[in-house]
Amino acid sequence: MSQNRQRYEALQREVVELLQQYQSAKERGLGAALSVFSQLRQTLEHLISREENELFPSFERVSDPSGEGPTEIMRVEHRQIRALLNDIGEKLRQGNMKTDAEQVVLHGMLTTHQRQERQTLQQAIERFRFPASPSL
Repeated sequence: MSQNRQRYEALQREVVELLQQYQSAKERGLGAALSVFSQLRQTLEHLISREENELFPSFERVSDPSGEGPTEIMRVEHRQIRALLNDIGEKLRQGNMKTDAEQVVLHGMLTTHQRQERQTLQQAIERFRFPASPSL
C-alpha cells in the first residue's frame, strides 16, 4: 500500500475515532462534547474539502470527465454528512446532548461512504498526496 493511501485511510480512521470520542465526551459534559465535536467537524471538513477540491477533480480528469459518475454521488453524500454535522452542532449549541440518533446515522454513512471512496478512487488516491495530519 502506498504512503498516500496510508495517509488517506489514516484520515478516514481519525474521523471515525473522533466520532467515537465524541460519544465518550458527552458523558463528561457539554464542554467536553463541544470540544471533541469541534475537532470532529474540523477534521471531517478538511477531508471533504481536500476530496472535493483536489482528489475528485483529479479522478474526473482521468476516469469521469463528465463529473456525473461516482464523484457526484460522493458529493451528495458529503452534503448529507454536513447536514448531520449541522444538526448535531445545533443541538449542542442549544445545550442538548441527545444526538445518539444522528451519530448512528453519521457513523453508518461514514463507514459506507469511506469504503466506496477507497474502492472507487483507489488509483487516484495512490497518486494524490494527503498530509499526515489535517492540521498541516
